[in-house]
Amino acid sequence: MNPQEISIPVPWGNIAAKTWGHFSDARVLCLHGIQDNCGTFDKLIPLLRRGFYYVCLDMPGHGWSSHYPPGFRITLECYVLVVKRVVDHLKWDRFKCIGHSLGGMIASLFTSLYPEHVASLVMIDCAGPVAVHAQDTVKLLRMVCDGLLAIERKAKSGSPPSYTREQAIDVLMTKRPSKLTRSSANVLVERSLVDRPDGRYAFSMDQRLKVQYNLTFTPIQYMAVVNSIRCPVLHLRVSDNPLQKNPEIKLTRKIYKSNPNVRMVKVNGNHDVHLNHPERISDLINTFLTRHSPRPTLACSTHRQHLSKLILFTAKAYGDNNRPAVLCVHGVQDNCDTFVTLLPSLPYDYYYVCIDLPGHGGSDHFPAHLPLEFINYLAAIKWVMDHFAWPELAYLGHSFGGQLGSWLAGVYPDRIRCLIVLDTMGPRSVDICDTLAAVRGRIDDAQSLHRRQCGRKPPSYTFGEAVNKMMAGRPSRLTEESARILAGRALARVDGDDDKYTFASDQRLKLAFYPLMTFDQQKQILGSIVCPVVFVLADENCGRYSTYLKDAYEFYSKRSNVTIRVVSGDHDVHLNYPDRVFRHVADFLQEHYKN
Repeated sequence: MNPQEISIPVPWGNIAAKTWGHFSDARVLCLHGIQDNCGTFDKLIPLLRRGFYYVCLDMPGHGWSSHYPPGFRITLECYVLVVKRVVDHLKWDRFKCIGHSLGGMIASLFTSLYPEHVASLVMIDCAGPVAVHAQDTVKLLRMVCDGLLAIERKAKSGSPPSYTREQAIDVLMTKRPSKLTRSSANVLVERSLVDRPDGRYAFSMDQRLKVQYNLTFTPIQYMAVVNSIRCPVLHLRVSDNPLQKNPEIKLTRKIYKSNPNVRMVKVNGNHDVHLNHPERISDLINTFLTRHSPRPTLACSTHRQHLSKLILFTAKAYGDNNRPAVLCVHGVQDNCDTFVTLLPSLPYDYYYVCIDLPGHGGSDHFPAHLPLEFINYLAAIKWVMDHFAWPELAYLGHSFGGQLGSWLAGVYPDRIRCLIVLDTMGPRSVDICDTLAAVRGRIDDAQSLHRRQCGRKPPSYTFGEAVNKMMAGRPSRLTEESARILAGRALARVDGDDDKYTFASDQRLKLAFYPLMTFDQQKQILGSIVCPVVFVLADENCGRYSTYLKDAYEFYSKRSNVTIRVVSGDHDVHLNYPDRVFRHVADFLQEHYKN
């Protein structure tokens, strides 16, 4: 992701900001700490997952933003109002927020005042706001008034000190309470200095930032503010910050813990861990971003059909639900986030609904102890279609999801306007002479799996270990970024251990459950597909179309309504390299699925 600079007008000047990602992606507002600037996120954001549009502000009096007009004290309330001005200018209705230190305080107060705007919040070593006990109010107000007047007198008495760039870096490293690496200090001074006529530099920050900015709220008032936060909050507390031991800060921490939406996690590092060692917190933030998407997550209502229990589906929906529907269905042991890198490149004229199939992601599993069946997944998708009352739709499926789509289009040809299948042509068929052995093998495998799992706790992993396991155990090559995306919905946190996860997918997915039908039988279904179909196949995976999927390839190749495209890559090319796939999908949708 290459950052871009933007400028946002405000009544006293401009707010400078740095953006990462595409403006059409889910939005994340990033707020820095006191006397820093938006460069504080320069090392962290490249480690965060794509599919988000990160906007990092220089708050007034910081970085390249205009200073507030002179003559008054700057408080948290002033900064909250700036955030509202920026959000209104950008026309954002809902977004996520990441705040470091003061930025976390601003974000939490904004979230309390405007809960309809903030979908989730990450606070990085935020030691406040600090409550003021009633008996200390007069003392505090006197202190801030005197402090502001002293700063104004000092500003009139002479020019600020000047430095070479290297001296400025040294000053930042030596005077900062927490230790910055030289690399980190170099990042911050990039936006913290102004040129002097003598070729030297001066720090550009507003000197009023040295005056206490907290509001005079009592603990009871802050309790009410913090408990007004309704969204999920990830509160990262560092191991090396002496301020965390102060009684006032301990009280603040206790106030945040009183809100059940707040999850506190202790991480190794000092106050600037996000800048010095961003890799220590990036996994936590990526997991949080993935689990709490700012785009609406649709949980389908439970419903009884031919299933033996109630099944809850989870899904992600993108776009306007008044637009034509595109149902997106993932492959085996994946989840709906398999499409998260592809969707931002597709036309905005559609309503994309990406479901977690039963036993995947956040959806319920099918009833236990029985083998999985292809036909049950087909019925589940039909139920989803009926739930949304879609008379017709476009279908986008990867791997197993594409195989289900092929059958769906054959069984319900009046409901599928067009079919897009990514890297598959199955399901595979069986020879008639192998049917008996296949049936017995499935029963034996299911019973064997059940016996192995009885009384056994599933293995647990750190998030990083789970990502590595996904990459190592997958037949195709996932990039680390792609594996992290899928892991966000594939893992369940271990009770009592915030750092450990287990894989949440149904273990029966490791067993075969394609339909036990010869290809002649399958042709009765596949031959009923009347809608336009495009297969987008990965060239590194094409060998199977001359072996166990040969019959399917030869069949589809002769169909007049079928188009076959081949792209460079392997089975997960749509997730690893969506730029190689999106044009085929986008063009097909716009040609065959119009209002």
